[in-house]
Amino acid sequence: MRTRCFEIAGSTGSFRRAFSILLVAGITLCAWIGLNCGPNSEETPTSGRLVVHTAESVSPAIKEIVGEFNKLYNNAHITLVVSTSREAIVKLLNNEAKIVVSARAINTEEQAVISKYDLYVDSIKIAYDGIAAIVHPSNPISQLSLNDLSKIVSGKAKRWRELYAKGRSTPEIFVALGGPNTSEYEVMKTDIAKGEPFTTRLYPCSTSSQVIQLTANRPEAIGFVGTDWLTNDSLKVKVLELGTDEYFTDSAGRQVKYFAPEQAHIYRGFYPLRRTIYIYSREKGFGLGAGFMTYVASPDGQKIIKNHGLVPATQKIRLVRPSSETS
Repeated sequence: MRTRCFEIAGSTGSFRRAFSILLVAGITLCAWIGLNCGPNSEETPTSGRLVVHTAESVSPAIKEIVGEFNKLYNNAHITLVVSTSREAIVKLLNNEAKIVVSARAINTEEQAVISKYDLYVDSIKIAYDGIAAIVHPSNPISQLSLNDLSKIVSGKAKRWRELYAKGRSTPEIFVALGGPNTSEYEVMKTDIAKGEPFTTRLYPCSTSSQVIQLTANRPEAIGFVGTDWLTNDSLKVKVLELGTDEYFTDSAGRQVKYFAPEQAHIYRGFYPLRRTIYIYSREKGFGLGAGFMTYVASPDGQKIIKNHGLVPATQKIRLVRPSSETS
């Protein structure tokens, strides 16, 4: 699934030196103006304890980033809690979490709470990814439009043969999707079903792994997961190409309508189910939370994001033509 579509421009070799200089400068500034840079005087950008809450759909990448940060800084003890985007943001607004990773932006309802109580919330964009549509390997369909997806998730198209003549005569289409608090569910509800009721043949899954497993075992199924979960384990399902009514010119000069959720297509906006990944923070000063956010946005952190099939948001990108396009 994953091909080398692009790379982060520039050298990452000097990052640790630059990062250390930045952290020392932050610590010195805090000491000079008499601010407390963390919940206690012992916390610094590279030491202390912190709990990070992350959306499950991007948890594989965030888990590796947390592990690398803890290994790099022996006095840092960051614990990762996996939940949903909505659950993480609710904890943030209730001051039960200082740092959260969300697979969507804060919505209107949540922004109203921030405004009403004048809450301090900082944020950075750390990545872009796509919501992949997956089906059973035996399904002959390889491409769907967003209009097709709308018919599926709203129950207007009940069987695959209603969309394409080559669709198999199977039982009614079965939709595997994360629960109502997930970003995937919100995107499907708002952008695809456009507020219409979901099909009754929908199974809210508790994890992305469950979505993949159900889709792999049900020939009539379609599932939706973040691209961070398109690993070798997901080879037991087929990843569909998605499109709209708009044509784009690919790197070979061809007019193309449907695109796989590959990094280059997500980066250029060709893949239609693209979303932005954010870190939100309630932390003031320059404590461990700020140090972690700086690391995620650094070339080292963004390299981990790239290796997980996501698109880095804080580093310059250089597109690399896939080998299949070279002669």
